Amino acid sequence: MTNTFGTFVTPFNTETWPIQRNVIWDLHRPENKLIAENKEVILGMPNRGIGSSNSFVAFNTMRALGPLWDDKSNLLDPNGVQAVKSFARSDKNYDSKYDYNRSIGRGTGYLHPTYYSQYGMWEVNGVDDEGDLRRSTKSGNWMMMDSVRVNNPSSKYYGQYLQKSWCKDTIRDWFGWPHYKIYLMDQNAEAKESSTQFNGASSSSTTSGIADWYCYRLAEAYLLRAEAKFYNGDPAGAALDVNKVRERAQCKQLYTTVTIGDIMDERARELYLEEWRYLELSRVSYCLALSGKPDEWGNTYDVNTYDKQEGTDPNGGSYWYQRIMHYNEFYNKNPELIVKNHKYTIDKRNLYLPIPQSAIDANRLGKLRQNYGYDKYDDSVPMWGNWQEAVADEDNLSN
Repeated sequence: MTNTFGTFVTPFNTETWPIQRNVIWDLHRPENKLIAENKEVILGMPNRGIGSSNSFVAFNTMRALGPLWDDKSNLLDPNGVQAVKSFARSDKNYDSKYDYNRSIGRGTGYLHPTYYSQYGMWEVNGVDDEGDLRRSTKSGNWMMMDSVRVNNPSSKYYGQYLQKSWCKDTIRDWFGWPHYKIYLMDQNAEAKESSTQFNGASSSSTTSGIADWYCYRLAEAYLLRAEAKFYNGDPAGAALDVNKVRERAQCKQLYTTVTIGDIMDERARELYLEEWRYLELSRVSYCLALSGKPDEWGNTYDVNTYDKQEGTDPNGGSYWYQRIMHYNEFYNKNPELIVKNHKYTIDKRNLYLPIPQSAIDANRLGKLRQNYGYDKYDDSVPMWGNWQEAVADEDNLSN
């Protein structure tokens, strides 16, 4: 899908944060994801209300993934007055120009994006690609906290943009986010003028429960093929597939050749909040070790040892660990986070999480091997090497 299509669904209040219609916005509206016109979707997940009998799951994306912009304790103007408030339309202080409830949702900041996902990964060829629709504030797809204005009439700064220096909690209150990915219409809240909380697709009724989601789509197919080409020694061919995705996003910067890092960066940009990033980097760590190809820093990995290391120093480990050490400021540097008495750490062994002892104990007819680095790890416990061995073992147990 390279042009706008389907229904142009906008926030209930477009005065506060207007959207310029574009293909990326349309592509990620749940109302458009599973329609026949959409040739992007390969496997989609229907999630909408179907009368009284349905399997709808509330998708409070704006609540969970947006910043806590109405923090009454930690986001104050220089005079100590709460800068932004969540006003209902029935409130006498309501101003449609600054209706952040209905335009961006009332977030809680439970999931803080890394510095890399907000800034670093958007640089291509050493340039911050301002044409990329996926991070475009001009179109309304992406939003930053310094685009929010003070809406509390009690503040002398009313109508002025927020400033980061006012913020005492940059974990929950201050970050940029992909508005086009998390915005879902909250019809249930819209029906009540007294509502002070727009969460997303929060109701299972036919009028408000629309939260269809992509499981697998064409852009990921291009990026998987690019990865395969890279492993097979064709980085120029891989660049063509990556560029296909970038061209649709109207990027100005394209590749002539790519590293595995470039491909993984593009996955992060295109599949933001769609892929399980930790699992993908674990998978690629294995694939890269199998291929023998170097990563973007020239490191190569031994498939027999990449997952058999411990420690929190910046050297060694898997490709997953190296990306954390290079890109994730929670662990390697701290340019923007305010964290009181807390230090974030990650270990090389955390490439794979421990298998719960309860799961190991429950396997009475066989034994699960604990992952490396955790209590009761035993390398002598056999593991299946392929699906045929698994089937044969299953047959043995059934006999």
